[in-house]
Amino acid sequence: MKLWKKLFAKQADERQQQEIYRVEHTCFWITYWLLLISIIYQRNIKGMPFEQIQGEWITFMIASICVVVGCMWKGVWNFQHRKVPGVKAYLLYSLTGAVLGGILFGVCTAAQNPYVEKVSDKVMVGLIAGACDGGIIFVLCFVAFLIVGKVTKLREQKIENEMLGDDEDE
Repeated sequence: MKLWKKLFAKQADERQQQEIYRVEHTCFWITYWLLLISIIYQRNIKGMPFEQIQGEWITFMIASICVVVGCMWKGVWNFQHRKVPGVKAYLLYSLTGAVLGGILFGVCTAAQNPYVEKVSDKVMVGLIAGACDGGIIFVLCFVAFLIVGKVTKLREQKIENEMLGDDEDE
């Protein structure tokens, strides 16, 4: 037990700890987005079956869920906002995801569709697939943002009330 404590005893001061957190934060988000790009590339461009990328997908989803649940539990949204944004921001975020996802899905569907040979037909198939996928993404994202935003706001209020209650006790 003493060896364990000796190996993992904190040696960094507060400033060094903050620097370490910044580095870890940056490295996590770089890894997160590269993993997403890798999954999209392997699945949609190289056409790999899901079975070959399911380990990466599971890792990506665990990281995503941990970040969302952790932020909700702490009552924070992200570094850019002091408070949880509202419905207008949720609409913008959802629309952005829908457009990007719809374009990606439409292009990949048009390019990989073996049943259509004419370019004009491939474009039409891509547009229809992209529009349908974009609509589904928009609805799912908007509902998810509403739920996560509401829970985060409630948690933020609870934390603030607890902090105010502690201040009044002193």
